[in-house]
Amino acid sequence: MITAYRTSAKEALESASIIEEEDVLIVELTFTYEQLPAVMSTLKSLQLKVTEQQFELDCRLVCELPVSDIPALEKLKHLENVKLIDHGIKK
Repeated sequence: MITAYRTSAKEALESASIIEEEDVLIVELTFTYEQLPAVMSTLKSLQLKVTEQQFELDCRLVCELPVSDIPALEKLKHLENVKLIDHGIKK
């Protein structure tokens, strides 16, 4: 019984792969509908994952951003008339 367990555990560990994932920062963008084209263009160019969206007169997007991507965060911070709220690292 112990030998079978040892063998199956060894085989499982040998066939397992290590998956490394970078932490992501959750950021919320709020802006008027007029800014939507500029915001969406920026998000597309940065290839950010949008996890929540609300499109009305006042729009709201929640995105995931790799913590190491400082240039992308700076681009988002400098969008005109867009409020950025940093919700911290995704748990």
